[in-house]
Amino acid sequence: MALEKNTNPLPDGRYWVDVFDPHREAFNGWLADNKDSVRVENTESDESSNPAQSFYLFSVKNHVQVPGGTSTIFVPVNWDAKTFGFPTIAPPNVKSKADTVQKPDLPPDGLDGLGNALGSGGLMAGLESGLKIAGYGIGAWLLLKLISAFGNNKS
Repeated sequence: MALEKNTNPLPDGRYWVDVFDPHREAFNGWLADNKDSVRVENTESDESSNPAQSFYLFSVKNHVQVPGGTSTIFVPVNWDAKTFGFPTIAPPNVKSKADTVQKPDLPPDGLDGLGNALGSGGLMAGLESGLKIAGYGIGAWLLLKLISAFGNNKS
């Protein structure tokens, strides 16, 4: 997705924008002023965010058909970048706000990775091998100590 450059009026195309309070009412006024050239495809509001926000997915068509005729006229769709910033060009796959957010894929369960690390061939297997070696070493040391202790007790 690319940001629309400082282009005013907006060229024909699909766009999305997040509008935050206190500018949402002004944006609805902009939509009303451009009702012949702008078609809203989707809106999503989040009243719980601070500030409250609305997502708008819309299409711009600067050439409007003349009522009762077959010809079109150019009707510029002026954009208030100072109030709203510039919108983002929306590719065809964007249908909702969720389509505009990039996030990594998470494993089905956060504990799966821990289970794999501790399971067979993981950390526990290495720990088990280390403990066996240490146990054999301690056993051999004790055996040598016992032999040495009994060997020195010849009476």
